Amino acid sequence: MVPLAWSAAGRKQPEAPGRAIAAVAACGYLGFLAGPALIGPLSGGIGLHWTFAVVGALLVTVHFLAPSMRAAEPVRPG
Repeated sequence: MVPLAWSAAGRKQPEAPGRAIAAVAACGYLGFLAGPALIGPLSGGIGLHWTFAVVGALLVTVHFLAPSMRAAEPVRPG
């Protein structure tokens, strides 16, 4: 999934693909570092079952927002 996200980001901004890929990578690292730090206290407050329900809801949100990462079809003259 990571290579697909990076390539989609590069296609979204063809004038500066490096900046787009870096932004996607930064979001990934932020989630990797902040996710466990947020899941622990959240599970202590609302319980582990509800915490995983929140995580599942976020995953469903990502699923429905993923098509917005598709690049537009190039317009060919002719």
